[in-house]
Amino acid sequence: MDAKGGMRTLRTGTNGFTCMPDNPETPGPDPMCVDKASMEWMHAMMTHATPPAAKAGLMFMLAGGHRCQQH
Repeated sequence: MDAKGGMRTLRTGTNGFTCMPDNPETPGPDPMCVDKASMEWMHAMMTHATPPAAKAGLMFMLAGGHRCQQH
């Protein structure tokens, strides 16, 4: 995902999930996979829109996520 939220496809899958590799501009490993409902929720969050109602999504971190610490 670029700074404006644009995405490009690295490889098309068949299981309904969108997986995003680590972003090298963030301080730690943060690859993740999300299903269609989670992508809709993430899009709403990034565009400051109302998230979809009555939908549950599945999202998981592939490396445990990373917590930023201030020094």
